[in-house]
Amino acid sequence: MNRGEHGASLVEVLVSLSFLGLLATDMHQFGRAMLRGVRVLESTCEAEEAARIGSGMIVHDLRSAGYGASASLGNGLRFAATDAVEVGADLNADGDTDDAQEVVGYRLDGDRHLLMRVMAGVAQPMLTDLGSEGLLLAYYAADGSTLSGPGGVLDDDSRRRVRRIDIIIAIEAAHPDPAYPTPIRARQTASVCLRNGP
Repeated sequence: MNRGEHGASLVEVLVSLSFLGLLATDMHQFGRAMLRGVRVLESTCEAEEAARIGSGMIVHDLRSAGYGASASLGNGLRFAATDAVEVGADLNADGDTDDAQEVVGYRLDGDRHLLMRVMAGVAQPMLTDLGSEGLLLAYYAADGSTLSGPGGVLDDDSRRRVRRIDIIIAIEAAHPDPAYPTPIRARQTASVCLRNGP
């Protein structure tokens, strides 16, 4: 700059513009990274919340198993497998579990990656994005021994002996960033002691 002139020279303006361009590029990259992180965090929280809600609903229904005025319901376990369970409860105290809302079941639809809730014979999807081991159920007798059957299905005698059920729900949601092929995973575990166990 010469002594009598005011303002910036062309070189100073170009240097300032290049610094401003670098700053804008860095801010853009920072913003994209923050947005990607927020999307991943949001997807992770949604997967964890879905697993927690699914586990909570199953626990609630299993705790009601066998409820009723009559002791003839036993533990209320009508079907038990490693990926499905069905329980009954006499909610209106009429001595049976024949009413529409008194039998509820859960099963894994592995082909569609859904957790299905079955009530009154109608299966409705409850959770999506379940992995290959999206619902795992383990059954235990009063002495703590594991109960199992052929193909993972318990027979009548084994079902009557069930005292505790362990539940695992595993969600595998797609990663929000297509550059990452690894899914976002969430896992929730719970344990329920049946009310009328042996």
